Amino acid sequence: MNTKLDQLLGWCAVLGFLILPFFLLLAISIPGTIASGKQVTFNRARASLTAALNDSSKVAGREPKQYGYFVVYACTNVVTVDGRRYPLAFCTTDGYQFAGEGRLAVTTNQQFIWLDIRRGAKLIASDYRVSKWRSGY
Repeated sequence: MNTKLDQLLGWCAVLGFLILPFFLLLAISIPGTIASGKQVTFNRARASLTAALNDSSKVAGREPKQYGYFVVYACTNVVTVDGRRYPLAFCTTDGYQFAGEGRLAVTTNQQFIWLDIRRGAKLIASDYRVSKWRSGY
C-alpha cells in the first residue's frame, strides 16, 4: 500500500516538474499578461514623477518628497539627448529601486528621460516597455 502511494506521489512530482515550467514560460512569453518586476518599478517611477509634476504648483519648498513608491526631488539640470537640450523638472533619487543603474527624470512638458549611469541619457516614449531579457532599463 505504501509503495503505491509513493509511486503516485513520484508521478505527481514528475508531472509537476514538467507542467509548471511550461505554464511559467507561456505566461512570460505572452506580452502584457505578466509584467516584469523591472517594468513595474519603471511604471511606479513614472507615476511618482507625474504626481510630483502635477503637485509642483502647490509645493513651496524644493525638498525631496515621497510620491508613491519613490522619493522625488526638484532637478534643475539640462540634459542633452540626441543633440537636443531638455531642462529637467524632477528626478527620482538614486535608490535601491533601479539597482544603481540610473534614475528616471521628467521635464516640465512631461517628457521622460532615463539617466543611465553607463549608457547616458535616453528619451523615453510613452509606450516604453522594459526588456525582460537584457540587463538595465
